[in-house]
Amino acid sequence: METIYADLMRIQACIHLIQSENAEEQPEQCYWKPWTAGDQILYQGSGKHEQMLEGEDAGKNGSVVRAIFHGEVQ
Repeated sequence: METIYADLMRIQACIHLIQSENAEEQPEQCYWKPWTAGDQILYQGSGKHEQMLEGEDAGKNGSVVRAIFHGEVQ
């Protein structure tokens, strides 16, 4: 029964995670994996976490998001 319930709670999509420059690969980064029936895909982002949406880093990270939306990366 628990397996069926867990399957119902999983989203039917891939999770795309853009990580900050200062992030090291850690088990927490795979936190979302159990909640998706798809893949969890990690991308190297630009800038420290608190600066990812500012200035030049925002443009670089925006390019990653656009590439994801256009299916240019996997």
